[in-house]
Amino acid sequence: GTLAAVFRHEGGFAGLYRGVSAPLVAVIPSFAVSFFVFDATKTQLQNFTRKEDVWQVCIAGGATGFATTFFLGPMERLKVLMQMENNSGKE
Repeated sequence: GTLAAVFRHEGGFAGLYRGVSAPLVAVIPSFAVSFFVFDATKTQLQNFTRKEDVWQVCIAGGATGFATTFFLGPMERLKVLMQMENNSGKE
């Protein structure tokens, strides 16, 4: 099957992880930015209003989406370029 083919043609167990480094370049910072911005925004809003509200979660989520897109758009481009570089010449 497929697993046997990967082991046979892609270098054994290490073949299962070939190409994983490029997605990790974007995924790890993405989660770090997301969690940080969400928590920081929600905390600041709660400190400002002195209460917890569903709108604070919505605003924090929106801020998270903006920050993730703004800061990680270039990281996504880097990931794609790395994948293209790794696959160039392979048919």
